[in-house]
Amino acid sequence: MRKTKFAAVLLIFAMVLLSGAVYSQDEKTESGKYKNTPEEQAKIITDKLNKHLDLTPEQYDKVKKLYTDNIKYKRELKDKDLISKSEVKSKQKEFREGIKSTLTDKQKDKMKKMMKKKHGMKKKKHPRR
Repeated sequence: MRKTKFAAVLLIFAMVLLSGAVYSQDEKTESGKYKNTPEEQAKIITDKLNKHLDLTPEQYDKVKKLYTDNIKYKRELKDKDLISKSEVKSKQKEFREGIKSTLTDKQKDKMKKMMKKKHGMKKKKHPRR
């Protein structure tokens, strides 16, 4: 009897912990709207890139537009249930090519290093067991 109560309490505790983790992963607020508009989110990302890559004003505008369009596209996909992998891949490739064509070779190298560092940090957070 004691083991059953303990197991039930443990199960409830685990469910409470997991429900909080799952609920917090959503990008939307309680009202069902996103925290930032695509333009605001693109500005945040572009400002970070500008800080590291020293973008020219023309590059800044072009990169910001690319990110704005990409964020809008991704949000539309999240709102739809039907997602075509090939469509997503081609759109992502188009986005990356747009960024690459905007940056200089030196900026591309800096961006590659930034991305490696960013992705390396993700791997450190979740080591494989």
